[in-house]
Order: sequence, then structure tokens, then C-alpha cells
Amino acid sequence: MHLVIEQCPNLENRISLLNHVNQKYDESDFEISWGVSNEDQLNLKKILELVKNSYAESDLSKLAEIKFLDTDQILRVLDSGEGIFHPTGSTRVAVDGNTGTVDSNLKVSEFENLYLVSTSVLISGGGANPTMTELMLGLRLVDHFKYLDNQVDRNLSNE
Repeated sequence: MHLVIEQCPNLENRISLLNHVNQKYDESDFEISWGVSNEDQLNLKKILELVKNSYAESDLSKLAEIKFLDTDQILRVLDSGEGIFHPTGSTRVAVDGNTGTVDSNLKVSEFENLYLVSTSVLISGGGANPTMTELMLGLRLVDHFKYLDNQVDRNLSNE
């Protein structure tokens, strides 16, 4: 059985760009600080108990027995970083520049001409790989650029 859950927001989890003067970056220029919080562990324990109890009360339990891993063993695996992860939320979309990094058109706050297409703008993650959502965000941004281009054309023709 594979369980898909989302971590609770945690300000301690972050991806940081280290001090760098060159224009080119590689993996040594970034620091990833990510962990499983106590709240995440408690939520996982609650979910496991719910799944175990629901299965035990279902008709399926008459057909087959499920042997669950020990909860502490699951938490150790989770804490070690094993599993499938799709981090989101590190540069969130927001209504204004005070509550997020990008606006609804993916324009980065406080920059005149910088846009960001990334799964990091998603406020919440889902249970599937977010790549298709990222592609759709890119297409939406292309539409926004077309709109801006049309606005410029109209303004120039009115002058």
C-alpha cells in the first residue's frame, strides 16, 4: 500500500541560494534544508491508525490480512528522506507582494519584468507529479504575454 500525504507548511523547510557572484549555478550553490516536523509525524500516526481500523472493519479483512510496518519504522524511513517528493510552496502565488512571491500572473514581486514558471508557486501539493500543472502554468503565462502584447499594440495605435 502506498500512502500519499502532504506535509504541513513549515518555515524551517527551505531551499536557499548560497552566496554566489558568478552567473552560472550548480548544485553546490544551493542548500536544501527539509525535514519532517512533529506535526507531520503525529498526522501520519493518526492516518495509519485510521487506515488500520477501517481495513479491520471492512469486508476485505475477511479475504486477506495486511501486515503494516511498525509506525516507528515508517517514521524512520520518512525522516531519512526516502520516498517520492514533489516540493511545492517555496515561492507561492499570492494576492499581493506581502503574502507571496509571485502574483496571479506569475510575476515576481518587486521586479518589473521577471516571471516564474515553477511548481514552487503552487500553494498546495497533490498526490501526483505536478509537471503537467507546471506546463499548464507556462501556457497560461504565454496567454498573459499575448494579452500584454495586445494592450501595447492598442496603446500604440491610439497615439
